[in-house]
Amino acid sequence: MKNVEDIEILLVEDSPEDAEVVIRALGKRALASRLKWVKDGAAALDFVRAQESHPKVVLLDIKLPKVDGLEVLTAVRADPRTRSLPIVVMTSSTQEEDVAEAYRLGANSFVSKPVKFEEFAQVASNLGLYWLLINRPLERWSAAVDATRAVMTTQQPSRSDGRRKEDFELRRLNAELEQRVAERTAELEAVTREMQAFAYSISHDLKAPLRCISGFCEALLEEDAARLDDQGRARLARVAAGAKLMTKLVDDLLRLARVSNAPVKIQRVDVSAMAREIVGELRENEPGRAVEFSVADGLVASADAQLLRIALNDLIDNAWKYTGKTPHARIEIGSTPRPDGTAICFVRDNGAGFEMEYVGKLFIPFQRLHGASEFPGSGMGLAIVKRAIGRLGGRVWAEGRPGDGATFFFSVPVAAGGTTRGTS
Repeated sequence: MKNVEDIEILLVEDSPEDAEVVIRALGKRALASRLKWVKDGAAALDFVRAQESHPKVVLLDIKLPKVDGLEVLTAVRADPRTRSLPIVVMTSSTQEEDVAEAYRLGANSFVSKPVKFEEFAQVASNLGLYWLLINRPLERWSAAVDATRAVMTTQQPSRSDGRRKEDFELRRLNAELEQRVAERTAELEAVTREMQAFAYSISHDLKAPLRCISGFCEALLEEDAARLDDQGRARLARVAAGAKLMTKLVDDLLRLARVSNAPVKIQRVDVSAMAREIVGELRENEPGRAVEFSVADGLVASADAQLLRIALNDLIDNAWKYTGKTPHARIEIGSTPRPDGTAICFVRDNGAGFEMEYVGKLFIPFQRLHGASEFPGSGMGLAIVKRAIGRLGGRVWAEGRPGDGATFFFSVPVAAGGTTRGTS
């Protein structure tokens, strides 16, 4: 049985076949003897939190039972003791969205499944984990780690030619990877600038003709309605409604673009006060609606106030909309505390709800589970919520049942001095 001090690599993988591939790819008995394998995210968090001496690197599968890889990432990055722990995500080519989410939550790098040593070696070198690339007897590993790191920063005349070549190759590989990262970063910055320019172009080029269409439709309905029969007026009203919906779609696309590129300034945010302010605005806009609200006291988070307000506003507005046909509508905003330093906030309603088999579509732009004739909207609100919470280093998910309402959860770090009292 391995001592916890001996653990260098924590492998989190639920599939025995995939775990065997990883262990074989990393190689040799000496390396495997420094590796601990756990099968789910809960076990990984339990192991990391229980040890004073943490593993040097975590190899983390995203799709895990109980607690998935994204939740593990969130918890590890929220804990000051493990915040700097290198985490390498393992993923298949079909999980590109999950990889992007993992990077937003703090993953250092990723490798593709099935794991190959060559790809892993590049990742290890890029992260400065050169000891992973050396296969030595178990009793000499500590010395090997120290020696490998030392030769990367100092010159030692007594090194053998073999070690000189090994050090040179590692430095060359690291330099190449750094160059690739710099090039990729420059490409991403250029694409971001192009997308921003494209978004503003959409705003100007599409909204102007839409305003023209809406204006002429209103003029015809007001000034020439007498010359139109009922069918003509109905058709003109449909054109005006279509132009109005298209304008909203354009506005929501611009909101999504702004959320994606807005600077993030983390500060202490009074979530309870923010929620009550949003509720007040909804009641002011529709004073005729009777909705019972419950907002928990003491909800405080470390977040960007603007991004958090965008997300919270869209979630509460979503609950307001989908309780529109509920006789005794009730909306609750609360929080469930977690020991890892994050709070799971929620917005719960007793409205229309949804089938859980379609939950994956909720946060995709333009995807709707209810017809526009039932509940109006553009299908962009929850996509914006996901993007805003992702920018804050959290994640969002939902539970629901048709006719019994829905609960939308999102994770945020708890601000110092804040409480996480909830009403659940």
